[in-house]
Amino acid sequence: MAFGRVDDEGVVYVRTPDGERTVGSYPGASPAEALAYYARKYDEIGAQIELFAQRLTAADVPVSEVDTGLARLRAAVTEPNVVGDIAALNGRVEALAPVAAARRAEVEAVRKAARDQARERRTALVDEAEQIAATPVETMQWRSTSQRMKDIFEQWQLDQKSDVRLDRTSQDELWKRFSHARTAFDLYSGDDSYTLPLLAVGAVGVVGTSTHWTGPWFQKMIAAFESGDAVLARAINAQLYF
Repeated sequence: MAFGRVDDEGVVYVRTPDGERTVGSYPGASPAEALAYYARKYDEIGAQIELFAQRLTAADVPVSEVDTGLARLRAAVTEPNVVGDIAALNGRVEALAPVAAARRAEVEAVRKAARDQARERRTALVDEAEQIAATPVETMQWRSTSQRMKDIFEQWQLDQKSDVRLDRTSQDELWKRFSHARTAFDLYSGDDSYTLPLLAVGAVGVVGTSTHWTGPWFQKMIAAFESGDAVLARAINAQLYF
């Protein structure tokens, strides 16, 4: 074989442009069998290179796989214990380097576009929440705006669970603004007996004079109302005040 030989002791050598070096041995086998074994190991590396080349064309390849895949192949062709044209293997791997770099840039551009879109969506949610919170109390439509604030918060939570993550600075800044808007908007009942009617138009709780001893009942009433069980909420309210 042009790229390898086996000596009388069964030691296998590979021929490279830099000279000859040992790659291993295959005791008990003929020279042809020993060379064939190390030639198959050469073919295995070639198959890995081909697989990586195909993977670079996949739409869902992550940046981490591009980086680690190229690094792994470069390590695999650095003095491998194989018999074959090692210079050709190195050439195939290095030929993939600019392809991998271009694919990496493409994937990062797609990720950046997705982050920018996510930032725009969340910024729009925060802007709307701030506009609602800034509405004068005398013109506030509490029922509809309260529902809208809940919808905005639910959409925020959905976006948080998505695969697209904002950078920490943007995330913290937007959440701080959103949290402030929600706090500024929240309506609390100041009259214990009007808590249930006010919940119906957007209140989120109660600050009263009797809740230090009726607190558990108020918690149950508010929980029932928020879960959609108006019948139970009215029953608890009747026990408290009628």
